[in-house]
Amino acid sequence: MNSSVREVQLVELDILKKIKEICEKHDLAYFLAYGTLLGAVRHGGFIPWDDDIDVIMPAPDYLKFCRIAQKELGKDYFFQTAYTDPGYHYCYGKVMKNGTTSLILKEKYLDIHWSIYVDVFPLVSYGSKEEFLKKKKILSQYLAIINTEYRRFNGENKTVKTKLFDLTPVWLRKELGKMYLHKLTKDFDPNKNMRIISAGSFGINEYLPGEFSGPGRKMKFEDDVFSVPYDTEGQLTRVFGDYMKLPPVEKRGGHAKRFKTEIVLDCNNSYEMYK
Repeated sequence: MNSSVREVQLVELDILKKIKEICEKHDLAYFLAYGTLLGAVRHGGFIPWDDDIDVIMPAPDYLKFCRIAQKELGKDYFFQTAYTDPGYHYCYGKVMKNGTTSLILKEKYLDIHWSIYVDVFPLVSYGSKEEFLKKKKILSQYLAIINTEYRRFNGENKTVKTKLFDLTPVWLRKELGKMYLHKLTKDFDPNKNMRIISAGSFGINEYLPGEFSGPGRKMKFEDDVFSVPYDTEGQLTRVFGDYMKLPPVEKRGGHAKRFKTEIVLDCNNSYEMYK
C-alpha cells in the first residue's frame, strides 16, 4: 500500500538529518542539490509534490563518508553502494531507512535493497574541457564494470569490453571499480570546476564552477537548517532555468511520474514484502 507523499518526505527528512549529524561529527562537507535545493529556496522545504532528497559531497568527503557511513548509521539505516549491495548499478550512494519500501516494480527482480532513501552524489574536479572529457571516459569505464547485473537483466547492448567485464570474477570487478573510482576522485581541487557524478538527468548542467569552495552556507529546509552551495542561485539557474516559476500542474509529480514507471512507496513495511 502506497504511503502519502508527505509520509515519504518525513522519512527522507529523518535520513537527511542523520547524514547531517554524521557529516558534522566528522567535519565532512555536504550540500543540498537539485530539487532539494530548489525546494529550500522556493518553498522553505520540500517541493510539495516531490518525493526525494539529493545531497552532494566533494570527492574526499564522499570517500570518507563511504568508509564510516554504515558504522555511524547503525542498524536502522543501510548505506547502499555497488560494494555494499553487489546488484546495485549506480556510481553513487543511497542512505536508506530499513523497514520501508521504495520499489521500482519493473526492476524488482534485481537482488538489492529497495528501501526509502536519500541520494548522495560525489563531486569530482576538473580544470579544462579536455580533463572533463577524460574523466567522463573513466566514468564510463567505471560504470561498465559495476553495471554488470543491471545489463544482464535489461538486455542492454554489450561491447567486447563489457562482455569481458561480465566474465570477470565479482571480487576482481570490485577491485577494478575501486581503481577507476580512485582515478575519478584523486587530485581533488575545490578551486577547479566540478562535476556531479550521478545518473546524468541534467547532463552538462550538473557542474559547479571553480568558485564553488569552502563550507557553503546554511539554509532552512523544513524544521532544520542544512548546508547549501554559496552559489545557490547560479546552480539552480544552470539546472532549472527560471527556477522560481512553478511548473504547470500536469508536470508536477514525483519519481513515478517523472520516469513514467510504477513505484511502490511504503513507510511502514519492508520491500521484502513486495518481492
